[in-house]
Amino acid sequence: MDMNDYISDLADKIPIFQDDTAFWMIRTKGGNFYDEFLRNSYIAIGWNYLSKSKLDSTLEGQLREELKHTKYPEKNAGTAIGKSNRFVYTIKSNDIALIVGSNRVAFAIIGEYFEGDPDMCTVTRELEVHSQIETHTYPGNACPYLKRRSIQLISEYEISQLSPVLFKCLARNHHSLSDLHSYGKNIQL
Repeated sequence: MDMNDYISDLADKIPIFQDDTAFWMIRTKGGNFYDEFLRNSYIAIGWNYLSKSKLDSTLEGQLREELKHTKYPEKNAGTAIGKSNRFVYTIKSNDIALIVGSNRVAFAIIGEYFEGDPDMCTVTRELEVHSQIETHTYPGNACPYLKRRSIQLISEYEISQLSPVLFKCLARNHHSLSDLHSYGKNIQL
């Protein structure tokens, strides 16, 4: 292969981003869902009670009360609603996800929103899996999260290979979903 063919081949593999491309960090519950997300080409977040139809049909104040008193009493209801809304409505196709595992990270192009099997992605199952993860008894059989988006993997790295600025961001930010737009220039694909 001559140099021109090599450069042409390399250029075909470099993604082109629009000016309005946003960057998002998605955590994987301590790495427990990382391999599944990559293997099955999706990302997901919890708070199954907050399905798209629930977000569409219920006033935010009512959702806050329902979450506080019935479903997720130990969680901040405003945070759950905000992150769910961002995942469903703010993230758009062709945005970029930084998917964080326990010692690896992956970059992926985000696709369309969809929901997992509602019979398998119940609030009860979600809370049961969270308990199993906390007690180190999770068998790793299936991510219980309802809200999902398809992804197309771009690249994968060891966490130690990240730029120092991005590494520092990962070390300080432990939210399940975070806007990384301000770190865009530090993102290496």
